[in-house]
Amino acid sequence: MNIPFDDITAAILSGGKGKRLGGMDKLLLEVDGKTILSRTLHVLQPLFKKIIIAGNSSLQKPVEEIAVVCDRFPGLGPLAGIDAALSDSETPYIFVFAGDMPWLSADIITRQVKFIYDNNCDIVVPRIGNMIEPLHSIFSKRVLPKIEEILRTGEDHSVRSLFSKADIRYFDIVLSDYDPRSFGNINTPNDLKSAANG
Repeated sequence: MNIPFDDITAAILSGGKGKRLGGMDKLLLEVDGKTILSRTLHVLQPLFKKIIIAGNSSLQKPVEEIAVVCDRFPGLGPLAGIDAALSDSETPYIFVFAGDMPWLSADIITRQVKFIYDNNCDIVVPRIGNMIEPLHSIFSKRVLPKIEEILRTGEDHSVRSLFSKADIRYFDIVLSDYDPRSFGNINTPNDLKSAANG
């Protein structure tokens, strides 16, 4: 597939407090001897020319020439990280990835990028049955003013609060066609233990 990845910046969200994991930056957690960050970059770097880490990360300097962009609205969660990434990006779209997903699928990412070009819209969110994955989604630069308004004036700062204000399409996935862990994340010590044993 000839996909125009040049028009999309990959944004890895960081800044989750990881309280159940001792407060450690999840990007630096190790799964099978590699940090989640290194695993994520291994998938994203062959696809995207521009990759940033957005949010209040404990990373104090660029990693492998990857820029770290701080939140403009600290403490307001993932939507603030998306705002930071969109504000920094020079491309029309960003593809947002949660910083705690060790098993990203290049095939799913590629098909999702194709989907947004086939369906000119503001946001593309993957959907598996009745479940959606807001932090594996593509956002158009067009939604930045709406995000800023939510962060400045809204009481609900969730990513989902943006969906009713934008042209959103769902990218339906049959997960059995892929590694079932493709959207799996690490939230607890048990998750980390299971990942090591998986």
